[in-house]
Amino acid sequence: MLLILIPAVALVFCVIGLLEHIGVWAPISAVLERGLLALNIHPETGLLAMLVSPTLAMGKLQAIASTLDPSLVVGSFVLASSGLPLSAVFGQIPVVWAECSDLNEKEVMVAAVLGIVMRLLTAVVLAVFLTPLIV
Repeated sequence: MLLILIPAVALVFCVIGLLEHIGVWAPISAVLERGLLALNIHPETGLLAMLVSPTLAMGKLQAIASTLDPSLVVGSFVLASSGLPLSAVFGQIPVVWAECSDLNEKEVMVAAVLGIVMRLLTAVVLAVFLTPLIV
């Protein structure tokens, strides 16, 4: 399992580093941050949860939660709790699921993308509708 996950995480960092070296990562990051903010997810912790580690994002969120809008905290918490790093989509899901199920790689990727959409929608819905009940 480590031979699958570690290279997938390294791939994400490699792609980000390459995009930053070329000079296009800043605009891509800005678009992603604006999109997450529109979805009631704190941009910094949302990107951290998606690209690096949900655990790291949760720690960062805990440190800054008192200074944020409660809906951003709820959305970021739900997203980080869902365990969404894209390294799982790049590495774990295609290899492990295709070998352990009757699905082919295309069906596995469709299921993974559907899972990502469902996680984002859940974070948005809970941030929008749960926050007024909490605050």
